[in-house]
Amino acid sequence: MLDLKGPIFELSVFLIQLYTCLAITPDITPRPSRAPITVTIVVYGRVTEQGVTSLSIAEPPYELAVEKIRRDYGEYFTFDYVRTTASPCLFDLQPDAQNANDSLPWWYNRLFEPDRVLVFLTPGGSGLICDANDASMQSLAGNWNTIIFNTISGIEMKGRSAPFATSLSFTSVGGTKYIDLALTLIVYYQWKSVFIVWDESSAPAFRALANGLSTGLNRIGKGYFHKKRHIKSHSSFIYQPTLWEFGNVSRIMFYYGHAVWLRRILITAASLNMTDGQFVYIFTEMMSAPTLYGNLTWYNGDEDDEVARRAFQSLLILQPLDPPSQMSEQQPGQTGILAEFRRRSMLKYNASYAPGYDLINVLEDGYIAVLLLGQVLNETREDGQDLTDGRGLADRFLNRTFPTADFGDVFIDENGMRCNDYAVVHYNAIGESRQPFLVQYASTVNSLSPINGPIQWPGGDWPPLSQPRCGLLADACQEKRSVTSLAGVVIGSFSVMGVFAAVVVRVVRLNWSDSTLWWFIQHRELQNKTEDRKSVLPFSELLALAERLFNLPVASNLLIKWPTPY
Repeated sequence: MLDLKGPIFELSVFLIQLYTCLAITPDITPRPSRAPITVTIVVYGRVTEQGVTSLSIAEPPYELAVEKIRRDYGEYFTFDYVRTTASPCLFDLQPDAQNANDSLPWWYNRLFEPDRVLVFLTPGGSGLICDANDASMQSLAGNWNTIIFNTISGIEMKGRSAPFATSLSFTSVGGTKYIDLALTLIVYYQWKSVFIVWDESSAPAFRALANGLSTGLNRIGKGYFHKKRHIKSHSSFIYQPTLWEFGNVSRIMFYYGHAVWLRRILITAASLNMTDGQFVYIFTEMMSAPTLYGNLTWYNGDEDDEVARRAFQSLLILQPLDPPSQMSEQQPGQTGILAEFRRRSMLKYNASYAPGYDLINVLEDGYIAVLLLGQVLNETREDGQDLTDGRGLADRFLNRTFPTADFGDVFIDENGMRCNDYAVVHYNAIGESRQPFLVQYASTVNSLSPINGPIQWPGGDWPPLSQPRCGLLADACQEKRSVTSLAGVVIGSFSVMGVFAAVVVRVVRLNWSDSTLWWFIQHRELQNKTEDRKSVLPFSELLALAERLFNLPVASNLLIKWPTPY
């Protein structure tokens, strides 16, 4: 019989309790609460021979940035990186293409899974193959509720409705902001007439800028007139006809082309006396990139330098308020990143580009976009929100400034577009400097703020009118003077006529005697006064009177025939 109070029983109970406690003790070893979330980043675009939107230049920064966010957030996410050559725009999409993977919908259908986070990333399309306003891919992404980035060519977005509900434009050098700046400048000075020149012998981006400005002016309407001309500069190109046409249309020229050709245009304009302050020449320098846009300077070490220096006084430049080269010099650590971008372009695409800082902002924009994507994904995860909701992810970027350790502050506006501070700069060739005098700040919309006081404009009269006050043909003032001038002309005419009539009357009076008033007989001619009596005139005098009265022949030749009595 078992002794329930004995030591053996108590030991048995203790062992049972110990075993039970050990069996139900939870495993406190740290481990993720769930498997990492799969994020697939799909890069798409074209590999072209030229242009910064080519994947040979723009794709390596994406890849390098994805490697960094894997290190930073790999505990929570699995980042898949897929590079494609899908078309960046509808115009470039060939309906009879042999490869199905040239289509972005093909990649979406292949990669879509209910719990997978899809991200589309593109540098955009070249201005030669894509319209700046083409939003076809953005519309597709919006329908799929998938976040989509454009990092170089940029897209113009107004509001967050379709087709841009999930779209973000991350370029800091995109043409859309410079088109907005040009339009704001035109309205600011009420330049009602504008002449636009696109030079085909230049980077493709200039074509998009010229077309965008023309479209914007058409949209504004309200009496704003413009004419656009297309030229193709070469070493022996003659600019006089273009300048003559410019002078017949406006006083404000927006030139979109290479800086070398701009210098020649200004030298030619000086020879036509079109750099005396009445004409304004405006150039857009999205970034300091001599290999792409030329070196914007009057100096060339030739005999035209002095003429060019004076002509450059008539030049305005639209550019970033803080040039990229200055920003890069302040952050020397970026040199290593740029060297890695270049190395991968050569390794993957056998592509090279000039050393230096020509492309640093273009390349960094894509790198920054991926880094901020990683930050927003992690914030969404921490908040317990749906990571597959593309619109919700995109909304987290809006109206927000992202401080970064290596690239300064990055501001995204309410439309989903990255914004910088842009400036209207006068090329002060006398002081060998560029003088910003109007600024469009990132946080403002369609407004300019004056800074640094007045500019040293040729002739001192700034701003010039887009047309002379009386019009290009000096005929505009006639209508304004029509009412008042008509009264003056009438009064003056009557005054002249009055003077003329007085002179005529005087002359007539002086000639009354024999020639004009031949029929008039004065009283003295009918009577001959002697002392106190009157006598009848002699017959000879009566004949003379009859001759005058009835215009008869001379009396000496007159044969008087008396009438025969009845």
